Amino acid sequence: MSSSDTSSAVAERLLKLAIALTLMVLILGPVLALSMHLAAPQLADYVSRNILHSLYKSSNHGGITSGPDYYALEALEDRVSSFAAYRGEAKGAARTLQVLLVTFEGAQPASRPANALTPIKLDMSDARETATVIVADRPLLIDFDGKPPARRAMLGVEGVAPFDLKNAPKGALSGFKIAAFGAHRVARPDQVTSAKDARIFCGAVKNWRTFYGLAPGAVRLDAAADATSLKVTDTGVTHDGKVQVDVPDLGTFCRGH
Repeated sequence: MSSSDTSSAVAERLLKLAIALTLMVLILGPVLALSMHLAAPQLADYVSRNILHSLYKSSNHGGITSGPDYYALEALEDRVSSFAAYRGEAKGAARTLQVLLVTFEGAQPASRPANALTPIKLDMSDARETATVIVADRPLLIDFDGKPPARRAMLGVEGVAPFDLKNAPKGALSGFKIAAFGAHRVARPDQVTSAKDARIFCGAVKNWRTFYGLAPGAVRLDAAADATSLKVTDTGVTHDGKVQVDVPDLGTFCRGH
């Protein structure tokens, strides 16, 4: 056999080997990726479980503490998503953005499970040109009170804890960013008292402002502590919680952020 024949045979074997290896990668790659996906929870799953376990760590049965039901959280996320408006509907829907910090002091009432949603009524019937973003420090059941908002996509929710909606019209929710559902770097009410957390909070406000297509001066910041009902209008917020809750001037607090 001549050297040219030998070279051709070697080249043919190398080509066949390359084709075989390529086929193995194409066939086995997706299979292995799928098996790894099914066998191990995603990072967002761990984030949700860890945050909720910390949030609900006082929940136990006979002294046995366990984490939250992740699949129940997933179902809750799907449920609130069903109330969300279509992508892009928020932009131009409002002329003002009301950011509302909702906080509670002390533990849940003894008659209520530690991981229960705290009910709070929300009346937006007179908020014709004002969208609201609620940032809460506790899981909320937001119960729409009075007439529904005049427009769609007028309510946003951000924070660590999950939430649910009651008596909400379809499309009332513009969107949400919740750590329990897997979001990262979320706003919290306590961040307005911490200079080191200002970047996160101010970044969240800017995101919502941009989401609604508003200028920096179109955002208001208010707070309600231990409230059971909230009323948002185009001129401000009223509630039945503590009379005086100090909040910083948003422009000054977020300057440079």
